[in-house]
Amino acid sequence: MKEMEEIYKHLCEKCMKPTSMNVGLCLDCLIESVKKVGAKVALRDLPDFWIAEMDIKKQAAKLIEEHHKEAATANIAFIFRKKHGKSNSKIMLGTCSKQSEKLKVLHGFDFIIELAFDMWALLGPAQRQALLLYELLHIYKDEDQEGNTVWKTDPHNVEEFDKVIGLWKPDLESMAQAMERHVFKRQLLINESGKYKSSSEAAGLH
Repeated sequence: MKEMEEIYKHLCEKCMKPTSMNVGLCLDCLIESVKKVGAKVALRDLPDFWIAEMDIKKQAAKLIEEHHKEAATANIAFIFRKKHGKSNSKIMLGTCSKQSEKLKVLHGFDFIIELAFDMWALLGPAQRQALLLYELLHIYKDEDQEGNTVWKTDPHNVEEFDKVIGLWKPDLESMAQAMERHVFKRQLLINESGKYKSSSEAAGLH
């Protein structure tokens, strides 16, 4: 969408790198600010939400190509939120939400992936990639009776969350292996007609 492309023509006030709207600094400089002055001070001047850097979109495209090709044609927006939320007393590093047909009329996106910046700033490069891929894995493509594409989200269960996103564990190799097992599990859930069956469907749950 042209409107979204225009957003990235802004420049970071510090390094002059192209950045998104509503934020004077690029993502790298924002992270540097957190490390320099602390999260409390750095977050104070940030908006509650802003559109993620183009770099995030490029990283996601590479992850989709390498690990989750069924999401290749989905129109996905990536946004940052200032502070993380919580669900069942657990920190939410990110969310993936399917957009209703009504909302798609306004912005054209099938999904919005939301990343908590206060947590993102604390993660290393490999952990950020893991988080991004984890959210992308929520997306899967189905078809209706007429053969039209129908986008859906596939929720991970608690066990998958602990194994796949284990971002707080120092052993990133173990985390990567868990993610590979999850991708393999999804491949096993392809039914004979070639349509994807969600983990809940395969288990007979609704």
